[in-house]
Amino acid sequence: MAASLKLLPGSTVRWRGRRYLIVDYESLDAIIARQPGKRRLERIPVNEAAPDHASHIVSAWTPDLASVPEEAWQKAVKRFKILKPLLNMGNSERTFAHIKKAARALGKHPATVYRWIEDYGRSERLSVVLTQRALGSRCKTTFQQSREDHRCRHQEDLSDSGKAGM
Repeated sequence: MAASLKLLPGSTVRWRGRRYLIVDYESLDAIIARQPGKRRLERIPVNEAAPDHASHIVSAWTPDLASVPEEAWQKAVKRFKILKPLLNMGNSERTFAHIKKAARALGKHPATVYRWIEDYGRSERLSVVLTQRALGSRCKTTFQQSREDHRCRHQEDLSDSGKAGM
């Protein structure tokens, strides 16, 4: 069965073992793309582009932005404006002092700023800085859900073992 490949700007493909974000079309035979987090554009022959199976995972985590309250969206936009200079810096340029300054301005811990930068590098979506409260219960990550499931199973195991000792 042949894999489906969408060559739309904003979608991702694999080329030479790396993930690329499609920016534009050059012709019927080539697309213009760049690696997430990089600025350099590459000309990729269409016949060499492969489906990016990881993009399905990212799209599954994409929140329904239409349901985000306007106030929460505006807050995310303000956060993004503070983070944008850090996102435009290379990893070697970005220092902990830069991170701390942004964290102070955002009222967040530096670890949160690092996480947002990493998440943005993967998805290149402003929605990474939305709070879970703004997204509601719809935004539970797979990790959070599996951790909750594990906790519930562990509690069931403990209660079962307690009954066995009675």
